[in-house]
Amino acid sequence: TMAEGAVIGGGDGGVRAELLTKAGCSPSLVVVRKLRWGTPILAERPMLLVEADPSFYFNAPGADPRLTEIAVAMGDACRLAAYVAFKQLHARKQKELLGMWREGLEESDELARAVHAVNRQGVDEFIKDEPELSKLIYWSHFLLVASILGRFGIVNADGSKAVYAMCSHIRH
Repeated sequence: TMAEGAVIGGGDGGVRAELLTKAGCSPSLVVVRKLRWGTPILAERPMLLVEADPSFYFNAPGADPRLTEIAVAMGDACRLAAYVAFKQLHARKQKELLGMWREGLEESDELARAVHAVNRQGVDEFIKDEPELSKLIYWSHFLLVASILGRFGIVNADGSKAVYAMCSHIRH
């Protein structure tokens, strides 16, 4: 048997185990590891990953040639690339991503409200200025994807942008 608070290990690896007891609970063996700054502690696959170079999507085999035209007319290839990346997700994953923009978010989150307003204005102006191109995109989803990426997105070290289910919320 071990005494309360006993420590096992603690060698050069920085990993040790402690026996902890709480009133009314049975003892628990807990592994403790000291971490240095920059040590990864969580790995998560992104819900949405947008490559750093938007032309990756516009020049891909089978891509609609009008995507480049839309990106130029829009003046914002990054948001359009995010929408194209979103459209490549499975329908279930699309629904999960759109669910991040929950009802009432704009009322409770000042930044979300501002991001959505800027994106809404851009979409409205584009549709007004380019009515012939406006039928090519489902704009309500475009607006949500751009807003989710703007509010919850993270820029990775390689320049790509991503939205994560957990990490995006932890950061904010």
